[in-house]
Amino acid sequence: MKDMHILIVDDEKDILDTMVTILEMKKYSISTASDGQEALEVIEQNLKTEKPVDILVTDIAMPKLSGTELIEEIHRRGLEIPILAITAYGTKNRVVELIQKHVEGYIDKPFTMDALLEKINDIAEKVLKVKQAQKTTETTLQTTQDRVKTLEEQLVSSQEFEILGKLSTGIMHDFNNMLTVISGYADLIGEQSPLSDNPSATIEKIQYFGEQILKSTITAQNTIRQMQTFVRHNEQAFCQLNMHDVITEAIKMVNGSIGKNVNILAELKAPNPCIQGERTLLHNALINLFINARDAMERAGQITIQTEQSNDNDNLIISIKDTGKGMDASVKKRVFEPFFTTKGKKGNGLGLSGVLNAVNRHRGVVECDSTLNCGTEFRLMFPTISENNLVLHKK
Repeated sequence: MKDMHILIVDDEKDILDTMVTILEMKKYSISTASDGQEALEVIEQNLKTEKPVDILVTDIAMPKLSGTELIEEIHRRGLEIPILAITAYGTKNRVVELIQKHVEGYIDKPFTMDALLEKINDIAEKVLKVKQAQKTTETTLQTTQDRVKTLEEQLVSSQEFEILGKLSTGIMHDFNNMLTVISGYADLIGEQSPLSDNPSATIEKIQYFGEQILKSTITAQNTIRQMQTFVRHNEQAFCQLNMHDVITEAIKMVNGSIGKNVNILAELKAPNPCIQGERTLLHNALINLFINARDAMERAGQITIQTEQSNDNDNLIISIKDTGKGMDASVKKRVFEPFFTTKGKKGNGLGLSGVLNAVNRHRGVVECDSTLNCGTEFRLMFPTISENNLVLHKK
């Protein structure tokens, strides 16, 4: 029983020394105390270590703090320690009283060491079973937590692909425009003759056409770079971010996808938009909110995104409002519920639950205020950091 820690409390030194000798021979780990007050100190000290007290063996009649008072104090503090009481009062009434005081067992003086060992071994076996059950529970809990984490990662990935799907029309439109520009100017370059009457003018034209091709190429590269943020989730780490930059990037990303009749108005006025965060999660959360707002307005209306500081200046508040159809109380109550959607087969109900998950991971708060036929507002609040420590991430 080398992993079993027993605290023996007795003011009679000879009895105490004898019990220690016998129990150490049986490979128990032993601590001692001569009264109840000292015992409490030993228990409290060992609570902070890897070997807390597993079993308490205490005499009932002791000075300063008696065994009965010690048992009552242990119970009052909510310490779940099995107790073996040693008493010279072997009457039935005393036994009942001890049992009522949450004693695991008792033994009357005088007793033999064999009898003591039998009592302690019985209690130790029960303690071991409890420890094994706790270990099994902890293992199961850890396995469950690992599974939940895996499912969360899978959920994030599915949300990323869903966002890309929603943005695909706008992205394809932008790429078609850029490819049209590139191919058009490339054709114009091909039409230029090196034998023209004015070679200098021809060279200037070719240089101009080349510059336009380069501009469109850079624009295409930036679009690709923005798309890559969706597939870099596992590579991202929390770092210092300027949320005004993140908001601006998200607006650029959705502008081509939300429709010509939807206008996004940005009022980024917070004096300190700096937070500790993961760029991809926040980027995707904002895009989800923009797309939801577009759907709520049936592709026509205005989205307003504003930033401000909380009254205590410790938090950044991001407000996203739309002029859409709003929600009634029953829908608003379930808006962050996973798989809940009002879009039928067009939605999977993961967008806003993903927003909630992202905000929670940043120790933030998200609130929804909506009235039927009067639009919806989502308010995201994040703890800020000092602007002096900011690392900008501009693209």
